Amino acid sequence: MENKSNFVELKNINRIWAIGSIHSNLSAFNSIKKFILENFNQDDVLIFLGNIIGLGQYSKETLSSVLNLRFKLMSKHTLKPDKIVFLRGAQEEMFLKLLQLQTAPNSKEILLWMYEHGVNQTIDSYGLDSNELIS
Repeated sequence: MENKSNFVELKNINRIWAIGSIHSNLSAFNSIKKFILENFNQDDVLIFLGNIIGLGQYSKETLSSVLNLRFKLMSKHTLKPDKIVFLRGAQEEMFLKLLQLQTAPNSKEILLWMYEHGVNQTIDSYGLDSNELIS
């Protein structure tokens, strides 16, 4: 049986770029993205510390921009996938839990709690009707 670790050992790196709590602030992220694209090197590592989505109005667009950055860096520097690390924050955890709501005994309570903590902005950015989802 394979014993796979949840930890990654970073070896032979120049710099670690860490981005945390974007919270769907697309314009701020795009400024960061531009800087990273201009300054990232082959031996660098990029780590997203979580909370890429949520709270702001542009969750869908921000997530797309983050993935676009990943693709551009990987192709420009022929990076392996482990050179760009994604950690989940509270917003990503809630987004994943939305997919499991249909099996929860108290799904409406959970959804309302998630709304109080910013998941509604992510739902809205995908063009879904929050009122319909609650009912």
